Amino acid sequence: MDTPSEFQPAAPASPELRQSAFLSNDVRRGRHSRAYSRFVSLMKFLLPVVALLLIALIVAWPHINTGDIGFR
Repeated sequence: MDTPSEFQPAAPASPELRQSAFLSNDVRRGRHSRAYSRFVSLMKFLLPVVALLLIALIVAWPHINTGDIGFR
């Protein structure tokens, strides 16, 4: 009946266990954070470029000569 719950938390982990868990999480985050940082840097450049291209296409669309192909 002494199971941990939100009202009765488990006993804190030993300092050695916390230190090893912290280091392993830190190492895992280090590998992922570099890839994530590259992704964020790429998106900071790519998303505004795509937005500008879409705006330019919307503005230029009526001026593109389609040869006035209508119903015949």
